[in-house]
Amino acid sequence: MPLFGGFVGWFSDWMALKMVFRPREPKRYLFGLIRWQGLFLKRRKEVAAEYGALIAEEVITAHNIFEAALRGPLSDRLFGVIQKHVQDMVDEQAGMAQPLVVLAVGSESYRQMKRDIAARLIERLPETLKHVEQYADDAMDVRNTLVKKMQEMTAEEFEGVLRPVFEQDEWKLIAVGAVLGFLVGELQVQIMLS
Repeated sequence: MPLFGGFVGWFSDWMALKMVFRPREPKRYLFGLIRWQGLFLKRRKEVAAEYGALIAEEVITAHNIFEAALRGPLSDRLFGVIQKHVQDMVDEQAGMAQPLVVLAVGSESYRQMKRDIAARLIERLPETLKHVEQYADDAMDVRNTLVKKMQEMTAEEFEGVLRPVFEQDEWKLIAVGAVLGFLVGELQVQIMLS
């Protein structure tokens, strides 16, 4: 009985997990009376909407993107680009008067002035970006884009995006079912023997 219980527990959990994802497309069984599609794939539209909302609210937000750009491992490149463009802009704004400005303040002072302007802009950038986060979120429209693209996926593509989240721990669920089935079978044996 314990071995049979373990097998039943293992099989029922294995079958339940398969029924979540299989079949990918609706199929008819028992002479066409029962129509079945994997439960997860059957609810693709709702899953896509929830997944899109989660990603848009927690992962791909303007705030997270700005944080990664300003504090991430490649932020020094961003600041280098900003510094170069600010210095080019100062030279452009000085225009024909640039040689006179350089002559009046000195070439080193002029270069230092451009570095200081760029440094102050970089220093204020995080605070400035906070004011455009909502606009950037609205402009990116991550939620609707994700939902639309996920709903356009084939069943196989859709499963390929989300199933790996479950697949890693499926064996644990199946093992728990087998252990519980074994324990129930052992309990039955003990009840029958007492």
